Amino acid sequence: MRRRLVRCLALAAAAFAASTWALRTALPPFDLPGTSIKLEALREPASGEPFDTVMLGTSRTWYALDPAAFDAAVARHGGRSRTFNLGVQGQAAMGCWQTLARLADDPPPGLRWVLLDPEALFRSLRDRQPLSRGTIGWHFPHATWVLLRLVSHADATWIEKAEAGSRHLHSFLYNLLNVGLAAEPIRAALGAAEPPPPERRYRGQADDGFVPMRGRAAHFSPGQPSWARLQRRRDQLREDPAYEDTLSDEGREYFEAIIALVESMGAVPVFVCGPSINSHEELIDAHAKGVVPHLLRLDRSDLHPGLYANDARFDHSYVNEVGARRYSEALGELFAELQRELGGP
Repeated sequence: MRRRLVRCLALAAAAFAASTWALRTALPPFDLPGTSIKLEALREPASGEPFDTVMLGTSRTWYALDPAAFDAAVARHGGRSRTFNLGVQGQAAMGCWQTLARLADDPPPGLRWVLLDPEALFRSLRDRQPLSRGTIGWHFPHATWVLLRLVSHADATWIEKAEAGSRHLHSFLYNLLNVGLAAEPIRAALGAAEPPPPERRYRGQADDGFVPMRGRAAHFSPGQPSWARLQRRRDQLREDPAYEDTLSDEGREYFEAIIALVESMGAVPVFVCGPSINSHEELIDAHAKGVVPHLLRLDRSDLHPGLYANDARFDHSYVNEVGARRYSEALGELFAELQRELGGP
């Protein structure tokens, strides 16, 4: 009797797993808004000329990397690139991992370089939206395992660790069970679906994924907290603090997984520290330890003051159109130098 019960339970579990997996292939993927649109624009460029360079990151990449200015700067310094901006709002470190995995499933032809500004791993631990589609999406098993270990080693009380771990497990279970994936198809079938945002919102006016931030945010002016935060952080970024031994075992595993995905597409991984006021300690230490082979840095306010100047900022966190041009040109120069070091464009 007991043996029959065990067999029935095992059969039910196998049937449930098979049906869940089969259903996933028929449903749209979990992703952050605009990810699928950008991946399609990258794989099927409007001009017909394939992109050989792509840059992933958060919205700070989306609004900062101007492919036209970047490619022109690369060419001026003896290199060559045709670049697509794959920055997505909220993508961060684990989102970059998920997007790269989707990209590697069907890599665009001619892809040679993948630039990444994943920002700090610890920011993924603080996600307070465990049931958003984007967060659920990057809680696949390997990423969740890395995050749970990061939580266990965090400098926090056991209650805080339990709360953080439960959020990540919650997201993982929703991912595993496809919870939420059918909502949009059901609304469409009932005629209640909301109109999708225009693709140009994500593809950009030049179909290269870039959308500039124009002017300044209303809260970015002298005397406002956003203004003061930039001034304070800019002063702190004038020199390198001691980054030794900040790379965790989980961070090493993350960077190695990212590099393996890029290399599986026959491309070269190049990491970037952009002009963010957030820290890049683990990435810088990973480069010092040889885990990350190529790192382009624009995170020093004394070495690149134009990127941290008030006229280049939309607010304390984002650059505006002026800052995007400066950033793209400075990054293009560094990238052309790297191409020469590696034997030409």
